[in-house]
Formats: sequence, structure tokens, C-alpha cells
Amino acid sequence: MTSPRQTAAMVIDNIPLLMRLLRTKFHEKRTGDLSIVQFRALVFVDANQGASLSEAAAHIGLGLPSMSKLVESMVTRELLRRDLHGVDRRRICLSLTDKGKNELDETYRHTQAYFTEKLAELTEDEQMQIIDTLNLMKKVFKLDQKKKEFLNRLKKSRSRHKSLHYQRIRTKNG
Repeated sequence: MTSPRQTAAMVIDNIPLLMRLLRTKFHEKRTGDLSIVQFRALVFVDANQGASLSEAAAHIGLGLPSMSKLVESMVTRELLRRDLHGVDRRRICLSLTDKGKNELDETYRHTQAYFTEKLAELTEDEQMQIIDTLNLMKKVFKLDQKKKEFLNRLKKSRSRHKSLHYQRIRTKNG
């Protein structure tokens, strides 16, 4: 019989190895010199077109000055586009360029192809065990809930910016 302590040890021992493998496969296919942090930024912006610099920094885990430098380098390389927000002129909206989307897609396809090849060595039942295990991990660590909470914070942040803008307009015109 397996104890929670043994299970925790297996997770702690194996997840970092899997992440290292993922990084290795990612680095094999890098077009240009896309870093893991840049890749994560592209993934975030792709899923959240129009996200602010602050939102991207919070997701990636960087401070605003570091995120600003990262975005600047990606704008220079034409991977990201920085636009002014339509309502709040102090806010920057990030979006992927076609070149950024292509680089993101190509890197993802290469990494996914490797994992697909490795997982094809397993039986269908073994593949289902992996899926079931990952779903259990999401449930135990409430990953779906954390994602929802993050997206809700993102929406509130955006609506707060709009609300402040409209309050300022009413104050000026009132």
C-alpha cells in the first residue's frame, strides 16, 4: 500500500525531471534565441490578447522593470506588439505578431511531437492512467480553480481600469 508521503516523494522526484526534459526538447527547436521566459510570455499573450504589462508580469513572475525589458526585446524582435489601450492611455496592451505566433506554434509543435512519440510507446490503458493522474493532480492542487481565480482577477483589473476612466470623464464633465 502506498502512503501520501511516498506519493509526495514520487511527485517531488519526478516532476522536476519531466520539466527538465520539457525544457531540453524546447531548447532543441528554438528558432532564434527564444528563452523559456519569452516562450511563457508568448503563451500568456496568445491566450490573453490585449493583456497589460502588469498582468503579464504577474503571470510570468517577474517585476515590472524586468517584464518591461523582456517585452521591449520581444517587440524589437517583432514577436510582440505593444499598443496603447483604447480607453486608458497609460495602459499598454500586448498582442502577438504573426512572427510571434509562428514561433510559438513551431516550438510547441516540436515539443509536442517528442512527447507524442514517447507516449505512443504506451498502451491506451497506460496513456489513460497518465491522463487520469494529471487530472487528479489538477484536482488536488486546484489548478483549474487557480486558473479561474487568475482570469477573474484579470477581468476585474480590466473593468477597474475602465471604471476609473469613466469616473474621471464624469468628474471633468460633471
